[in-house]
Amino acid sequence: MVGAAAAKLTRFEQERVLTKPTVNLAAYEYVLRGRDRLVNATRQQNDAARELFQHAIELDPNYAAAYAALGGTYFDSAVSGWAEFPNEDVARANELASKALALDPTTISAYRLLAVVQMFNRHYDLALGQIDRALEINPNDAESYAYRGVILVFAGRSAEALPWLEGALRFDRANVRAVLYIGMANYFVDRHAEAIEALDRALARGPGRNTQLLGHPILAASYAEIGRNEDTERERALIRRLFPLFDADRFAAQFGTQEARNHIKA
Repeated sequence: MVGAAAAKLTRFEQERVLTKPTVNLAAYEYVLRGRDRLVNATRQQNDAARELFQHAIELDPNYAAAYAALGGTYFDSAVSGWAEFPNEDVARANELASKALALDPTTISAYRLLAVVQMFNRHYDLALGQIDRALEINPNDAESYAYRGVILVFAGRSAEALPWLEGALRFDRANVRAVLYIGMANYFVDRHAEAIEALDRALARGPGRNTQLLGHPILAASYAEIGRNEDTERERALIRRLFPLFDADRFAAQFGTQEARNHIKA
């Protein structure tokens, strides 16, 4: 249950959460600049962020969060269609997350990265286990709440996902990822008006590629479900323009249950 994640932090965990990530201020600045690049990232911004994280590691080879951040750029490259060999980039993301945890086993971002790697490989229970480790370290982390909801959506468990995604918004009202997946989860549980409202909000706030690539197809499907044909066709035309190689079967295949895949293709 969501409430179970809200246990009090131990004194050790509180100290770790508040600990400065590196004594090298220049390395810390590189990581902050890299993270800024990843807000609504394009391929060019992702590449630029990767260079910044690499610079941080050069300055401080023991900077665990920098390895996790670098791994995130490889994962995003794979799932955004930017990688020539996406499975290799996902494997690289996994290596970097593991390196981060070897340096500091309380690196929350590394657990989140391992979680989405496991999700990519359709190992949903393992993914949930990794995100639960992040929540043990910091039960108030909005991103970990959101990621747990994301995993549940892809696992075909959208009804279970909604409380986690809504919990993320209680911690961070501006969390676009949570809003996007609230829209997706509502679509899968046949709450189409709520899906449309959330997806419209996410697409307005987050013009990044992944938000667009997930949001527009589900929005089109939501409009189709309630017979708003003009809106459906407008979204489909936008998808063809933004993603000329979009394939509905491949899109549906991302989801972990046949029921969810059928829902998308209905």
